[in-house]
Amino acid sequence: MTGALSRRAFIELGERIFASCTAHARPAAFLLLDLDYFKQINDRYGHAAGDAALGHFADTVTACLAGRGTFGRIGGEEFGVVLSDHTEGEAFLLAEEIGRTVRVTPVGRFGQPIRLTVSIGIASAGLGDTMTDVMIRADMALYASKADGRDRCTIAGRLQPDASGRVLAAAAAQLRAAEAYSLAPQLLRDTG
Repeated sequence: MTGALSRRAFIELGERIFASCTAHARPAAFLLLDLDYFKQINDRYGHAAGDAALGHFADTVTACLAGRGTFGRIGGEEFGVVLSDHTEGEAFLLAEEIGRTVRVTPVGRFGQPIRLTVSIGIASAGLGDTMTDVMIRADMALYASKADGRDRCTIAGRLQPDASGRVLAAAAAQLRAAEAYSLAPQLLRDTG
């Protein structure tokens, strides 16, 4: 539906990109993007509009990236971008560009424009980091973006999350996934 890599393909490719960057002492970063208030789009305009919003968002981000990163769908309205040769600062500038572009590019297929915004968590890959390590830090930064009012970017920084931070990030990711999966039966009824 979105043209983005599947979660599995995206994570596998991301692991290879991070390993290559680490082996060659090159920077790498990860963006975790989550469409703001996506459930409200489904509730207000219907699931067809929600599907159109996801496709539109993916097209917008892909065009904005212009080949600068690897883009994949993690689940529901959550997407990721793996950036080789990007520091956290460079990743932040790209994330801000994505946020601006999404904000000024509404979905226009339903008689009225549906305005979208995105919250983004940013983390860089350090020596020995796995894709999961970087995703956990980006998820914590995404959680901070949401808590600070949405429609913004937050850098995770180099601090390693403590056990409670990992639990919080995992719980937030599970809640978002559960919300996305809870819509699946409705989507099947609507399209079946």
